[in-house]
Amino acid sequence: MKRLFALALIMATPAHAGGSLSSVVDQAAARHGVPRHLARAVIMTESGFNPHARNSHAIGLGQIKCQTARGLGYRGACNGLLHPVVNADLSMRYLRQAISRGGAGCAGLALYNRGVFAKPRCTAYGRKVLRIARAGE
Repeated sequence: MKRLFALALIMATPAHAGGSLSSVVDQAAARHGVPRHLARAVIMTESGFNPHARNSHAIGLGQIKCQTARGLGYRGACNGLLHPVVNADLSMRYLRQAISRGGAGCAGLALYNRGVFAKPRCTAYGRKVLRIARAGE
């Protein structure tokens, strides 16, 4: 019941209530123990901070797949992933898993893109995120 109430509260909160989309991402990163510069770099790489970004399977700021969100405990409609607060929270939860498994460097960041159960290895994606993160520090 508490979880349902928290989700309802999040969904009722406008994305701009806490400030910009950057602050939404920063707050989600802090909740999940993800360094802010890495969180922002992943979101910049994935969607350019566009909360309405979509590709054939991924949705929102962190370009998270509905199936991945479900694996993280999300029970809402897939279109609910367009809500910046919901998407940022799930994306940072997933990024935390990737970093925990592969480290806060290139290999761990690559797992966000490749899947957290893939073998950790540095990829072009991981290098790109690191470049963006270093530029934003």
